[in-house]
Amino acid sequence: MSESARRALLGVICMCCLVLAACFDGGTVQERDAEVTSADASDAELTPDAADTGPEDTRPQDVEEDVEPDSGPCDQTCAHPTPVCDEASGECVACLRDGDCTIGLCSPSNECVDCYEDGQCQSAVCDVGAGKCVECLSDGHCDAPGAAKCSASNECVPCDDDSQCASVDGAGVCAGGTCVQCTVDNEAACGEFSCDPATNTCTQTERGTVGTCGKCKADSECVADHACIEMNFDGTALPDGYCLKTVSSGCSRPYGAVVITRASLSGAPEDEYCGIAESVTSCEAVRDFLDSTECAGGNDSECGAVNRGDGRCETVGAFSNRCTYSCGTSDDCPSGRTCNGPTGDEYCGGS
Repeated sequence: MSESARRALLGVICMCCLVLAACFDGGTVQERDAEVTSADASDAELTPDAADTGPEDTRPQDVEEDVEPDSGPCDQTCAHPTPVCDEASGECVACLRDGDCTIGLCSPSNECVDCYEDGQCQSAVCDVGAGKCVECLSDGHCDAPGAAKCSASNECVPCDDDSQCASVDGAGVCAGGTCVQCTVDNEAACGEFSCDPATNTCTQTERGTVGTCGKCKADSECVADHACIEMNFDGTALPDGYCLKTVSSGCSRPYGAVVITRASLSGAPEDEYCGIAESVTSCEAVRDFLDSTECAGGNDSECGAVNRGDGRCETVGAFSNRCTYSCGTSDDCPSGRTCNGPTGDEYCGGS
């Protein structure tokens, strides 16, 4: 076969191969050419400018590039006054444990405090809100008679109201800043007994039972129209008070020849009382005479107060060895008795 014939045959074979390939790809050569042309056109539309103006690229590798490196549990170096890092919260705090505190304890809120609950203060209570030990939070924490009130500054100070004395054992009344058992105005704690104004304590004397010239501690012990008056003998004050009747309610012998003007031991204002001659006798001696007390030994010391020298042992009327007392006039003596005896040494009932 000639060279030219061989080339013609090869051309026919190549053309047949192209036709067969187009059939296996599902289309004609022309159709494949059209697809290639369309793809090229689409690629041409994606210019660099168009790509820049499209939506943000949210590919995972780009997101990872934007995240800052991990800075640790706390965002900053912790320093005074919060030098400790709480890794759980990521916050700088004053403390996490007691050892972090120079003084005091570490509270549940991570603050260095004196206390954060009761029992952590010696001889004091814990003000949890302030985190410090204080003397009191209420009157109930103050139990000293002279300091039963809890002040605004959490200190126990003198009382100014009875209610503040509730925590003071046996002293439920406030008197002059001190809690006491009772006062002359408040004897409730004493029941039927009186309150001694000198000690603000209850006595063993029932109220309203002491008669004229009887020993007393308070006005309330005396019978009606009487008050408890301080007295003296021959210029020396006596240790007890005595119930004397007011002049305004009427005097009767042997009381009233001498009028005593004094305030009462319970604090009643100065008033006039039916008295006795304090310069020569005492209430004890007068009462011995009224009771016809016998002095069997014949000694003056058996009459009146012990070792005071305010009574006498004399013959009174038809009776020997009877207690009596010195007098100036018969008005110093009970009704029906006269002031007689040796001149300058008269006594009631003498002859």
